[in-house]
Amino acid sequence: MRSVDAFGQAVDDDILFDYAAREGLVFVTCDKKIHAIAKARSQAGQAFRMVFWKQAHHVRMSDGDFIRALEELSQRSDAFSYSIEYIKPKR
Repeated sequence: MRSVDAFGQAVDDDILFDYAAREGLVFVTCDKKIHAIAKARSQAGQAFRMVFWKQAHHVRMSDGDFIRALEELSQRSDAFSYSIEYIKPKR
């Protein structure tokens, strides 16, 4: 589900983050502001799951690359042993 579909365009990032964490959803984003919120929440010991990639990686990845990276992540036995998982393009 896209956040804009569920909450509209002008919802506060903290509300989105709280919703995803409460519902057990994985926050998937390349948004630096949301990444900063996630890092602060992680340091505070709050439980959540997020997949993040840098914008520079985003422009180098096709939709297929992104899907393959998510599939590979989901099959790892240690997926989400950390709150934030990072994906990047293959070399």
